[in-house]
Amino acid sequence: MKRQKYAKILIFIFTSAILQGCTTRTIRIDPIPELKIGSPLAGLEPLNFVIKEFEDMRPNKKLIGACRVGPKIELEDQKVSEIVVDAIANEIKRNGHNVLPSAETDKADVIIDGIVRGYWIQSNNYTFSIKITGMIETEIKVTTRQSKNRALSKTYQGDYYYETSGIISSGIWQHVINEALLDMVKELTTDEEFLSRLKQVRR
Repeated sequence: MKRQKYAKILIFIFTSAILQGCTTRTIRIDPIPELKIGSPLAGLEPLNFVIKEFEDMRPNKKLIGACRVGPKIELEDQKVSEIVVDAIANEIKRNGHNVLPSAETDKADVIIDGIVRGYWIQSNNYTFSIKITGMIETEIKVTTRQSKNRALSKTYQGDYYYETSGIISSGIWQHVINEALLDMVKELTTDEEFLSRLKQVRR
């Protein structure tokens, strides 16, 4: 019985190493993910937002993931900063607000600017499973017409964990990083300080 147990362990490790060998896998985030749950944003008076282009401060702009026994993950032809901005814009528009072009800051009630610090997928192998972790970290500055000299600046993070005993497809990598991104968007758009600033806007 012990031999069978050890044999199964060795087969799992060996198979994982072969099937997910250290190559580079390219993925594309399309469509940009959207939350499907209710949001306190929906209860606010409709506002005009401008979301400026976020700065990507990650050391390697193309690489978004890696694992000990598995592929390195790169984006196909997209910018992480644009994906993050689009996800935030989707949530704002989904809840009845307007997102204006970045050139129309003079018409904005709220201006959102930010930095992407982290956008990463990591997998780790265990005895009979593989655990995949997605992590997003942003620094976001929110300015309203009423608080131009008192911008709200905070760090918002998102995390997601997925465990499997099978082959990790491109769809799984996309799912994990997308769910981590949505977790960050949720943390931002349900933050009491953020919502308090929006409630103070007088149009």
